[in-house]
Amino acid sequence: MKKVFIVLFSFFILLLISASVQRSVLAEDSDDDSLTPTVSKMRFDRLKENREDRIEKRHERREEFKDKVEARREAIKDKMEDRREALKEKLEEFRDKKKAKITERISDNLNKINEKRVEAMTRHLDRIEEILGKVEDRTAEAREDGKDVSEIEVKIAEAKSVIEGARGAVSTQAGKDYTLVVSDEGTVAQEAKEMRDKLHEDLKAVHELIVVARKAVSDTIRTAYSSLGKENVDNE
Repeated sequence: MKKVFIVLFSFFILLLISASVQRSVLAEDSDDDSLTPTVSKMRFDRLKENREDRIEKRHERREEFKDKVEARREAIKDKMEDRREALKEKLEEFRDKKKAKITERISDNLNKINEKRVEAMTRHLDRIEEILGKVEDRTAEAREDGKDVSEIEVKIAEAKSVIEGARGAVSTQAGKDYTLVVSDEGTVAQEAKEMRDKLHEDLKAVHELIVVARKAVSDTIRTAYSSLGKENVDNE
């Protein structure tokens, strides 16, 4: 009888220990489950904060660039007006008044063309920089996941440098004056052609830098596609 009691008592103790162990395991599982969403949320918040910081910096760079362009235009405003007045005085000496009006219109149009092209090139640089920014965001997320993104980051840095160089050229172009300087009525056609050609050459040189910037961004995208997969780079 005593042996039976000891066996039953031992069995009861084992049941208590087993139940205690199960409760401990369940509690640990519960802690792990509650921890996983917390870690995930922390990662999400960190990525979101970093992405917003990059977006803000891009916006600041654009605003600084616009201010720089505007400052260059203001810097030559008085000079342009002086040259325009000088042109008007010279055109008043023309016997052919129709030619004088055409010459003044050509002079005004050259500066308007330059202004519009500067604005268009600025918008284009903004767009390709925005595209590069999205690739940079995807790259940062991949780096958080432990992926090797060093090759993409090199391409991103190179593209940023090329874009910055193109912006510098656009800013310089914004500060140029193409008001005609006329010697006399007999040479005005040739002088207008030379100024028009100069504008064309200057704009072409800046445009070529923008083409290089666009290619640098395209190369970055291809590298990202190769490393991360197109669906991961394009995914919003």
